Amino acid sequence: MINTMGFKRTKNNIDDYHQKIINDTLYSIQQALELTMRELVIYAKSGQFMNKNWKDQSSALRNSIGYHIYYNSQLVASSFSGPEEGVKQGDDYAKSLSAGDNDSGFVCVFVAGMDYALYVESKGFGVISGPALQFDNVFKNHFEEIKNNLKK
Repeated sequence: MINTMGFKRTKNNIDDYHQKIINDTLYSIQQALELTMRELVIYAKSGQFMNKNWKDQSSALRNSIGYHIYYNSQLVASSFSGPEEGVKQGDDYAKSLSAGDNDSGFVCVFVAGMDYALYVESKGFGVISGPALQFDNVFKNHFEEIKNNLKK
């Protein structure tokens, strides 16, 4: 037991405090990742990044855009939205990309799940490549926001 300035600290108290710091940090990282992925999905679905005029006639491609976030190979967050067509394909595709992985730490899977998404990208129409390139900047901004809010 450590006695400093009238406070009695035990190894358990110190371990609990360290674990709380770790848990709070992991929670903050997960929050920043979720905000980042949501922003990228909104950006991708908006079509702002497309080089050419293109119309997603069935909306299936846009609906298949979404994400999964894993921590230590466990799904901790997911988002696919819109009418049924496309949503299931996106969710299934994201699951297939992470199946069998034994990753430690956080892993983000950002997909357009329709099988023709790559074809559309190859024709010069952005689907998710433009937003995906923004990940680092968007994440840094959200993480800084969260850190600043914790300091208040």
